[in-house]
Amino acid sequence: MLRITHRYEYSQVKKIRYGENLIITVGKRLILIDENASNIDGFAKELIQHSENAEVINSEKSKLFRGNIRHPGGFILVDIIVMAVPVFSLVAALFATPDIMPDEITIYTGRITEYHFDKSDNSRFIITVSDRAGEKRTFATGFIEDNSQEYKDIEINIAKNREFEIGYIDKENDEETDIRLFSCGNTCYVSLDDVNSVNDENRKTLFVLSGVFFAFAILYVAASTYIMSNADRYPRLIKLFVQEDHIISKDGNKRKR
Repeated sequence: MLRITHRYEYSQVKKIRYGENLIITVGKRLILIDENASNIDGFAKELIQHSENAEVINSEKSKLFRGNIRHPGGFILVDIIVMAVPVFSLVAALFATPDIMPDEITIYTGRITEYHFDKSDNSRFIITVSDRAGEKRTFATGFIEDNSQEYKDIEINIAKNREFEIGYIDKENDEETDIRLFSCGNTCYVSLDDVNSVNDENRKTLFVLSGVFFAFAILYVAASTYIMSNADRYPRLIKLFVQEDHIISKDGNKRKR
């Protein structure tokens, strides 16, 4: 390769643009020094110090993290995302699983022709109901427990060939439609109060989990900001948050692995 060398005096430097890269204007010539060059920060400081007549444009030298981190904007973005996720979860918790209103319920009346508990976890009671026209639909609920008094009473009413009333939300198109109301005669096995109380508990649980996540997010942002701002005091802890090639040491160099 052909190597060409030029020599310049500090007095010839007209402009120094110091950012991700170092761009030096000497007369009409632009000299680009890539960000990966050795000791670019130390060289830039010395150049600025001796080039008394040069215009210095400092586009990246950020006060963020006290200048210890190269390209700090990316880490600010991570902090914003970390804080935004629990905030979004908190907002979602306020509107998740809203209470079901009576006017949302469709009533299906018929006799139970088949019934069993879900074989996978035995927590869902599944029934097949036939209406007076012979049309069949399958419903499921988690409110009926095996061998409970409600279950025994349901078996008695099935044996007597009595009709049941099942309330459901018509918009749900699952193979096993969730039961929102379940009754036979004057006996109610599942009510809207039962369903809404579970929804309320789910909202509270989600809200608490989101709050815990939000607290951890605050701790993470506070800890990472403090440690990155004091990188030289915590050389081991800083590696938990930042890759070594993003850390600027006191002499202006990237830290070596």
